[in-house]
Amino acid sequence: MIEIRNLTKSYVTQENTFNALEDISFTVEDGDLFGIIGMSGAGKSTLLNVISGLIKPNQGEILIDGEIFDYEDEKRLKELRKKIGFVFQGYHLLMQKTVYENIAFPLRIQKKNEEEIKQTVDELIIKVGLVGKENVYPAKLSGGQKQRVAIARALVNKPRLLLLDEPTSALDSLTTKEIIRLLQHIHKEEKVTMLLITHEINVARILTNKVLVIDQGRFIELKNTEDIFLNPESEIAKLLLGKEVQP
Repeated sequence: MIEIRNLTKSYVTQENTFNALEDISFTVEDGDLFGIIGMSGAGKSTLLNVISGLIKPNQGEILIDGEIFDYEDEKRLKELRKKIGFVFQGYHLLMQKTVYENIAFPLRIQKKNEEEIKQTVDELIIKVGLVGKENVYPAKLSGGQKQRVAIARALVNKPRLLLLDEPTSALDSLTTKEIIRLLQHIHKEEKVTMLLITHEINVARILTNKVLVIDQGRFIELKNTEDIFLNPESEIAKLLLGKEVQP
């Protein structure tokens, strides 16, 4: 479904050049609920931004359904991005637009007709549990409701891949459970592959079927979720999962 090959992303500071990502390779299969975990600053958000096409890597390739992201071909890149939905950390909602208009916004940019927009948005409002909130502005929504809007907006183009950046980080425990159930339902009903980053280990344990551990921009280990929780091999994975580390 999506293949990451030797991905490297470097940044230049006044002092030096550092690699936010360094030679990372892995594959996300169709239907995966794929989690990425790591310490703060490990490169998780950078990796998600590169996969989405928002950031161009210095080296490496990204393939979606066997087709390489060509960052120089803006038209083709735009078409490939339609296969990807992105739920940003912090929601990134348009505060001057209603729930309905926030969800409709990507379709309006594409100049879809109003009938198609209404049908799509109405279906998504039902799907994410926001019936009755269509004309409410984000300032009047709870954190969980804002996340539901963000998820609905990410689904308007019926993406093959849904990227989620810390989808529960700003939510209380009860709302976190509700969002996890919503994502599980969407994964089952929409047959959409999901790739999420999280620092909440319990979310990774419940929601994902595979977990990739990265540290300081490097690939550390990748296993089925059950296997990595039972038998993490790397020291960093043991720390993240609360396992005892040998001194």
